[in-house]
Amino acid sequence: MKISSNNSSVNLDAYINNKQADNLKKNEPPDEKTSVKTEQTDTVSLSSKTIVQKAREQLDSVPDVDEEKIAQAKTDIENGTYQVDGEKIAFKMIEESLLNQWL
Repeated sequence: MKISSNNSSVNLDAYINNKQADNLKKNEPPDEKTSVKTEQTDTVSLSSKTIVQKAREQLDSVPDVDEEKIAQAKTDIENGTYQVDGEKIAFKMIEESLLNQWL
């Protein structure tokens, strides 16, 4: 194998990291020759309670009913311009039926 980079230490570090990853996959202890000190990194851990609270806040901020869409549908029905796409409705009915079978 030919390494064409001028910075051989970068290539060596990449090889060492790959070697250690292979050893971990095989559940082998790290090879003493390829041992490299790694820097500690900061981690953030959110509890599931925090995630649920944020999701609840987002859901609460969304209205249950789209008043604008309902008003437009009422207007279209009154004017006789409301159109129904039969194929789209049939597709959704079949889709729901299939999903309900798998759940």
